[in-house]
Amino acid sequence: MRSVAVAAACAFVGLSLTTTGFALEAPSPESVARETLRDALAPALAVRGATAVITVAPVDARRLLAPCNLMTGFMPAGARLSGRTTVGVRCADGASWQTFVAAEVRVEGPAWQATHALRAGDPIGAGDLTPVSTVLTAPDLEVASQQARVDAAGGRANPGLRGLASIDGRAAAPIGRVILRPVAAGRALTLSDIRDEGRINPGDVVRVVYLGEGFAVSSDGRSVGSADPGANVMIRLASGALVAGTLRADHLVELPR
Repeated sequence: MRSVAVAAACAFVGLSLTTTGFALEAPSPESVARETLRDALAPALAVRGATAVITVAPVDARRLLAPCNLMTGFMPAGARLSGRTTVGVRCADGASWQTFVAAEVRVEGPAWQATHALRAGDPIGAGDLTPVSTVLTAPDLEVASQQARVDAAGGRANPGLRGLASIDGRAAAPIGRVILRPVAAGRALTLSDIRDEGRINPGDVVRVVYLGEGFAVSSDGRSVGSADPGANVMIRLASGALVAGTLRADHLVELPR
């Protein structure tokens, strides 16, 4: 009799565990909002190798929402992917309602941080930067999402894609690049802190060249504005004259014929 009782008890426990294992938590506006944010962040996190902590506030208990068979989430126009944000949730089956859920997103990713104060005009040396995990900004995540869309489209170049707001700490440190503006010790480096490869800024010395039929004339000058390679830029020559040309590689400006 004792063995039969033990077997029955084990069978009951096993049944209880099996039943508990299949119990599923019913979706809520909060859980739908959390998954919507995770989906929206996924492309940027894949590019940056970052992690996100999502905190969702409970829906106002004073608002009674009718039972819903299927809820869908969406990101409202202008909603941020970092810091305080709002996620929309609507009932798609069983009722007709829409609500908004408050949330807060903290995204951290690898970046390069200044080990000491960096001065404008100085080249970056090997000991000037250290890899850290830093909070990524909303623009950083947006550009990362753009990069993900470019990659998904087959890696076609996007001339409007300027890179990430914070320099990715997974990539090699930008040794040798020139600091464009002062950077305080302990601050994560951004692309706006360093001079772009080949880019010129107001006051930069350039070589102006005119290519004629079988001859070339060149002179030094200074840029009046900023430009990336391939763009037009105004140059002031040593004589004071202003000329317009196309910026080529190595700070070379070619004048039109």
